[in-house]
Amino acid sequence: MIIYALVFSVGIEHGYEELIGLYTSEEKLNAAKEADIKKNTRFSGTYFIKELTLDEELRIDLACW
Repeated sequence: MIIYALVFSVGIEHGYEELIGLYTSEEKLNAAKEADIKKNTRFSGTYFIKELTLDEELRIDLACW
């Protein structure tokens, strides 16, 4: 299973990073990014996307929890 992490970042070495959310589809990710841009007025920064792969064992553990 692939999930997408949306992260807002400012600075390089001693910067600031904020996890906006985890999403199961690119459509939901793009909608969340647009909503966050409209909701927050921040200093200039960058949104970036990390694609993460969850394995079957992790999904089973989360489902049991």
